[in-house]
Order: sequence, then structure tokens, then C-alpha cells
Amino acid sequence: VSTQSTGRTDRIQTMNPTPPTYPQLEGQRLVAVAPADFMSPLVGCGDLPTCLCAWCFPTCSLAMTRTNYDESNCLFNALCFTPAAISNIVREGYGIEGSCTGDICKSILCLPCMANQLAQEVKLRGPAPHRMLK
Repeated sequence: VSTQSTGRTDRIQTMNPTPPTYPQLEGQRLVAVAPADFMSPLVGCGDLPTCLCAWCFPTCSLAMTRTNYDESNCLFNALCFTPAAISNIVREGYGIEGSCTGDICKSILCLPCMANQLAQEVKLRGPAPHRMLK
């Protein structure tokens, strides 16, 4: 798109962001899910080791999930972030619909369910589309 102003041409460029790709899912049969929804259910187990970790050690599971998501420090995540904050970071990073209120309610009503859902989600989708700078 170009516009004419005071004898010179100004160019306006629009950026078309490319959607994230998930190479670890290539070749697998997936159920169609709206891109703004969780791919894993809130109440469901997924793979057993991840599920057991989330149910027995939800805070550690959430810290490891965020580390797997953006390579942040696991100990820092465990000691400095609330479960709702980690949920919000991962959910918004993937563009999943929801709210801070929903993240808080899930962390209060069923922390192990939320921890398992986020861990399964990060396993399915892979690392963050835009990782933190080191």
C-alpha cells in the first residue's frame, strides 16, 4: 500500500504473522480443534507419568511445564510464580482463550487437574513460539 503526501511516497508495510507450527505432531492423526482452545482436557489423564507427577506434585509439575514451555529456570518458577500466573503465561503464549479469573479458579478448585492439563498441552504443542531471551 502506498500513499502520496507532500510530493513523496510513503510506504506502509503490513506484517502477516505466520501461524506457529508443531513439528512434533507431524504424521500424527489429530482431532480438529479450534486454534484458541486447549488440545488437552481439564479432566483427563493423558500420559501416565505426566499425570502422576501433576497429581502428586502439582507445583513442581507446573514449574517444569513452564521450563519446558520457555526454557525459564525451574526453581525460579517453583518459588516465584503462583500456579495461576504460570497457567496464564502458557495459555496466553499459545493464544488459548481464557481469563485470569479462570486461571485462578482452576488453580483453587483443582490444582492437579490444571497442572496436568498444562503439562499435556506443552507436550502436545511444544516449546513457546517466542522463547524468552537469555
